[in-house]
Amino acid sequence: MKKEPIFICHSCQLEWNYEFLGIKNREGKELCEECAEQLINKQNSNFNCEFCHKNQEGKPVLTHVKNMPDKRNSKEISRICSYCSYARAKKENFYCPRFSSGRDNWDINVPEFDCFCERKKY
Repeated sequence: MKKEPIFICHSCQLEWNYEFLGIKNREGKELCEECAEQLINKQNSNFNCEFCHKNQEGKPVLTHVKNMPDKRNSKEISRICSYCSYARAKKENFYCPRFSSGRDNWDINVPEFDCFCERKKY
């Protein structure tokens, strides 16, 4: 009898068959589909705006901001609320793998993207 490959969910500690989808979190720990979905919903429901420092409900706007109050480098992504995104933050216009496909012309001395974001994975 062939034994099915299983994993233990890091969150609920139950055994699951890989047939039912094993998802790895940022630390490389495996989660079952239900626990992964709960984690995503929890992360998207409340967040701390990095511009106004208020606890906000909803999904954060991920963007490059020129005028962050903490003087952060605009090459880093900031998580801000929709109000700050609309009324307070000055957006940086970078070639970013999140928002563009890179430069139109290629020069070995110029990087493909201007920001620190992870490159697109194909």
